[in-house]
Amino acid sequence: MTLWSLAKSHCTSLELSEAVARIAAAKLQAFSPKNLSNLFWAFATLLHSQDSRSLFAAAASTTMLKLSEFKSQELANCAWAFATHSPDFLDFVKAVSTAAVSRMQDFKAQGLSNLAWSCSKVRASDADFCGAIAREVHMKICVNNNKSNNNNFEPQHLSNLAWAFASCAINDEPLMDSLAREAMKKLPGFAPQGLSGLAWSCATLVRRDIQLLRALAAEAPASVRSFKMQELSNTSWAFATLSFCGQLNLFASFSKEIISRLDHFHVSSASRDTMISMAKQTLAAVWAFNFGGHLEPLFAKRAHELLLRIGRGLDEGKAVEVAYSVLALCNDRATYPEGLPQVALQLQDRLVIWKPPGWEVERTGEVDGSQPAQLLGYLQGLQGHRNQPLAFDAEHHYGFMHRLDVPSSGLVFTARTYEAYYDLAYQLTTGRLVRDYVVLCHGAIPQSCLKIDARIRWSKDSPLPSSVSPLGKPSITHMKVLAHASKGPDSFSLVAIRIETGRRHQIRVHAAHIGHPVVCDGKYTQPQQFLRDRTWCPRNFLHRYRLAFADREGVAREVVWPLPLDMKAVIAQLSPHNALSKEALSRWEGDSRPRDWQDY
Repeated sequence: MTLWSLAKSHCTSLELSEAVARIAAAKLQAFSPKNLSNLFWAFATLLHSQDSRSLFAAAASTTMLKLSEFKSQELANCAWAFATHSPDFLDFVKAVSTAAVSRMQDFKAQGLSNLAWSCSKVRASDADFCGAIAREVHMKICVNNNKSNNNNFEPQHLSNLAWAFASCAINDEPLMDSLAREAMKKLPGFAPQGLSGLAWSCATLVRRDIQLLRALAAEAPASVRSFKMQELSNTSWAFATLSFCGQLNLFASFSKEIISRLDHFHVSSASRDTMISMAKQTLAAVWAFNFGGHLEPLFAKRAHELLLRIGRGLDEGKAVEVAYSVLALCNDRATYPEGLPQVALQLQDRLVIWKPPGWEVERTGEVDGSQPAQLLGYLQGLQGHRNQPLAFDAEHHYGFMHRLDVPSSGLVFTARTYEAYYDLAYQLTTGRLVRDYVVLCHGAIPQSCLKIDARIRWSKDSPLPSSVSPLGKPSITHMKVLAHASKGPDSFSLVAIRIETGRRHQIRVHAAHIGHPVVCDGKYTQPQQFLRDRTWCPRNFLHRYRLAFADREGVAREVVWPLPLDMKAVIAQLSPHNALSKEALSRWEGDSRPRDWQDY
């Protein structure tokens, strides 16, 4: 009870809290389930250091054996405490959720909310659990509402439940409809976090509930000053990606508030973490407003100026300690049969590198088998830590502005300073940093096929392929068919592509989605087709040939890299269908300089 009292009194002495916690941890076997759940709540409230992880681990081991003795609310409290402290306790929270499934009817509104939130937080939700909690919440809202105060769903409960199911990409229609109806009744009681969470959940599940969205768009501006920056950016993202037309007043009020915060942010007195967080949320807000067509010149100007100031602040010494990663790179060309990378353009603060096929930009964990060479090692060899610390800063992706799949070749942009990094991030977010590709696809793509607008879903923690899904993120690919050709009985299309969004494997997924997969794509082509492709095409035929951007003075620049020799050899094996196709293939096979995508 001592630790519980400290938590209730908002004790700020970490040393005292940890001392009491260690004493309590030594006596866990003697605690009743009720006292254990109170103890864990206090642990989560008071102990945030890495050193306290051992206390939670010991508590989890002891409690796992007693879960059948816990009441429903005690189970919910345990799950909340462990999920709040760390996402590492997956097994424990999963055990709690398993114990809860058969007793779901015993949980009150708060318990159901905490249980769903906790399981989603640590990714412990499974089909049985989600189905059970969805049915129980739906039943309690529809049948038991207003019978008991304990069964009333407060605004935070509704928001947490919506967030939990959206985070797991589970669009349970009866549940979400019930949550939406209940939220409509209580919307004035929602805090900014709840309003933002509801909007984010609707967008993540692509639920265009017009009544709810209209009510959210009307309610949010009234409390705009109380929104945190992340809540402003999340809400903006939600309405932008849903393309909801009734939000003009919301975007106007949010824009005014965000501009005010940008103007009043003081880089000189901000910590490194605060600066980076502000930069991330600023970029997120800019993306949302730009995607939704609401990015006004003043907003864009203020955001760009702040990002540059934050970059300069980091360059001037605010970066202090970063997680350095140093890679050794063998310079023996025989080690890399595809060749070594090359510097395509070197400016004082930014660099464009040509990545050969077979090289990975930075380790992602996606590649099976032998590990490919990393472009990061080449970059670090060029830079040196003392002069270019950004190349060793994992939090900023070592300065890389984008990735390029291992089997693909092409140009990769990297920043050499933090100021350049945030300048280029702004250009990428607003579409001013242009990426053009040339791709060879199976089949005869119609000349009328100019745009692919299909949402793409993927998991950052999974090596599984990306896929087109209604629950994916907005993804847009622009294309122009340059040539139609054949090889034996098979037809092909040479296509110039410009991407508006940069999702994982976007071009390859979209090409397969329209029935014209990229030639020699082992991940998104049928296995038999891939094996046939390998007999005449050595790798994935996808090459990023052009980058266009503005330098630090705002001068427009472009870097172009022709097709590598192995790709030209593939072109040489094709028979064009007509004169225009013959001319296009000849240009790419020869020494002609590739054009801006817009000029094709």
